[in-house]
Amino acid sequence: MVKIQTIEKLFYYINAISYLTFPAFYFFSKEKGRLPKILGIYGIIVCFFLCVFDYLLEEKSYNILLILQNLFTPFEYLVFTMIFFLTAGKRKRKFLIAISIIFIAFLITLFIVKPATIDSNLVLDTYGVGIETIIIFLYIFSFLYEQSKIDDSESIFSKYLFWISMGLLIYLGGSFFFNILVTEMSLAEFDNYYHYTYIAELIKNVLFLVALSKASDLSVKKKEAVTQIQMPYLDIDMN
Repeated sequence: MVKIQTIEKLFYYINAISYLTFPAFYFFSKEKGRLPKILGIYGIIVCFFLCVFDYLLEEKSYNILLILQNLFTPFEYLVFTMIFFLTAGKRKRKFLIAISIIFIAFLITLFIVKPATIDSNLVLDTYGVGIETIIIFLYIFSFLYEQSKIDDSESIFSKYLFWISMGLLIYLGGSFFFNILVTEMSLAEFDNYYHYTYIAELIKNVLFLVALSKASDLSVKKKEAVTQIQMPYLDIDMN
């Protein structure tokens, strides 16, 4: 049993450290665009959160754990929404802002009216995570629908938002039913099964790295195109 717990703990920290690949990409890559910056900050904060979360869990500091959990859900949602915001048109940006304001207001109201408790398995903001998942899924399906209508020779696989979307589908979809049913579980069942969600989280991080690579490639192509436009065309007649 001790060996299994040690393996689970190792897996937990591998998952936490995997988030540091995002800021590492930012610092070692020539691409310093908005997506690498967003994911770099996201990676540092999530890694720090996971390490602190585990420490507080060991120390049984449940009240602080609950506060952190209630802060993490809106933070994660805003990061994911910001990524979709980068490529959205003016009309869609207004929609994203409106939905975000409503969702954050809902989370604040929920925290005041029905705060999470230790009896409800302490580590998950069930309602907030469930609604966050549904909203992000709507963003993903909207993006995929828009791409299906575009008559473009450029492959969808070359667009970084596609890889972000696939990562989020696996990450949020892989833990969706677990998150909404967690209040029906005992703490023993929660401890036995929650670590399986790390698999979906690691896959998401790998796909996010692919997205960063695609964003970097796109940036290089744009710079090359600008350079070619700026270079003067010299037609010298030697006759």
